[in-house]
Amino acid sequence: MKVLVPAGPERMAIALGKWEGTPVLALRWNGTDASPIGNPQSRGLATWFIVERGPYTDAIIEALPVADKELARNFIPKT
Repeated sequence: MKVLVPAGPERMAIALGKWEGTPVLALRWNGTDASPIGNPQSRGLATWFIVERGPYTDAIIEALPVADKELARNFIPKT
């Protein structure tokens, strides 16, 4: 998994990764000092929400900074 937008506490992080061999975009909310796991989580472990390929993925990629957008488009072609 390659985190593109790490953000900060209580902010959304965006990453590129593979789910069942397919390139995907993933999201999660970062935690805080008081609640370090963030969201989503499973059994106390941080997890990522996989964004379905299609218009949502395309819209998120278009909103990324230029360098990250190019990296994401090379990893996940536009649908």
